[in-house]
Amino acid sequence: IAQYHNLADETVDSVIRVIDTEYSDLVNFEISSINAQRALMKNVGRGVLSMVESFYARTGTGGIDEAAARKECLERLEAFRFQDDQGFFVFDANLAGLSHPVRRMVGKNWFEYESIQKAGPTRLIRKIKKNKSHTFAVLMWPVEGKQKLVKHLALFMYYPEWEWIIGTAYPIDAIEQKSTRKEAGILTKLDKIIGQLSINSIGGVLIL
Repeated sequence: IAQYHNLADETVDSVIRVIDTEYSDLVNFEISSINAQRALMKNVGRGVLSMVESFYARTGTGGIDEAAARKECLERLEAFRFQDDQGFFVFDANLAGLSHPVRRMVGKNWFEYESIQKAGPTRLIRKIKKNKSHTFAVLMWPVEGKQKLVKHLALFMYYPEWEWIIGTAYPIDAIEQKSTRKEAGILTKLDKIIGQLSINSIGGVLIL
């Protein structure tokens, strides 16, 4: 009997170690996915700011007036896409939409969105201007073809010469879907591993 008890303890300990390892892998996957997304948005954002700066620089050479430079820049930003058809938006200092991948957002004002109201528009703008490089936030944001707002990881940058707030947003549910697929794979793997473990010739480990 003692022998069976020892074997049972060792088997259960082995199962717990396997579950703990796989759970840690899942948690690390979610964290690394979010960090990777933030890094991608930040790097692409730097390139976008450089592009905006190139349009602004042309106004100093007399080759184009500022109004035309702004117009061309906004058109370029509206057409720009990266990673899964993600685009960039532009708002002015009064939070009026100047350019956005979702056309209905052009001319809209941030104050209309509850998540912006909760974040405090004035405080958010102040933070964006203070952190001259970039600022991240989680907001409810519109998606083309969907009536309901969707939770997004948003990047905001400030371009002081034109007082533009430039940013992009990535739907968090896309990351969650990847995590769900990862979780399903882990459960399948655990089921297979646990099915191979047995306490005796007729018993096994059952997780409810």
